Amino acid sequence: EGPVTAETNYRGTDWLTQGWVDNTPPLGWETTLAFCIMPIVLVLMQSFTMNVLQQPEDESASDEEKEQLQNTKNILKFLPLMIGFFSLQVPAGLTIYWFTSNLFTVSQSLIIRGYYAANPPEIKLPDYWVALDK
Repeated sequence: EGPVTAETNYRGTDWLTQGWVDNTPPLGWETTLAFCIMPIVLVLMQSFTMNVLQQPEDESASDEEKEQLQNTKNILKFLPLMIGFFSLQVPAGLTIYWFTSNLFTVSQSLIIRGYYAANPPEIKLPDYWVALDK
């Protein structure tokens, strides 16, 4: 749907591909470029978010589990591109919401990780756990 309009019919990316007059998009170049830049920025932010939030690899995992994890990572590489494509077809406010949500998620994760890296929690086990370790 792209830019929000008063129309109630779904138009997908018609706002981008149809209605050009004299090599000018129907919304004008400035508005069209602004709406086309938003998905690009969202794809970059989504990719960054996925890299930051990725779990560290488990060294104790079996070869089969490592292979499955690698396959999952390969599939998830395309997720930001899909979200970018979807953002061309929804109202622009949703794209801004997705970007803002990613920004807060990454910020929160980095702050929490930084805090616990500087102040690791001290875990005290009850005496009966010590007996089990022997």
